[in-house]
Amino acid sequence: MRSSGNSIKNRGLLSDLIKINADRIRIYENIKELCTGNYLAEFFEELIAEGCSFITVLRRCIEQEAPEHASAFVKGYLYNIWTSLRYTYRCSGALTLLAACEYSENAALRAYEIVLTEYEISEELETLLQQQQEKIQNTRDRIKRIRSFIGEQPPC
Repeated sequence: MRSSGNSIKNRGLLSDLIKINADRIRIYENIKELCTGNYLAEFFEELIAEGCSFITVLRRCIEQEAPEHASAFVKGYLYNIWTSLRYTYRCSGALTLLAACEYSENAALRAYEIVLTEYEISEELETLLQQQQEKIQNTRDRIKRIRSFIGEQPPC
């Protein structure tokens, strides 16, 4: 059993995960606009809703961690990793957009993995983050399947 560890550090980690999920939402909102009238728009709407639910849960966790330290956060270590990874792609075309989404999901998965393996967090928080990580993994797999399907289609 792991102890809850440093609640200020946990708040910082959770804050980074909120920023990462907010970025995922912004990416998917931008892509959804490009896909208006396309079957992918509905898919990206689902991803936006998923990201919003993750943020809501993570905010509740922050409030529970240490309300007396409301303004104390660890510098955005995870967030910095996330931003450096996700800017690797420049997007154009459906396949490239989906590849960029897949890459972003891989970066998010890596951030969750860092929190789960390198930091001491409570069992309750660990379970919650594992559930979110699993959903992100499922999303990444869906994106990968869609990308593969589109890649197999003959050009119009």
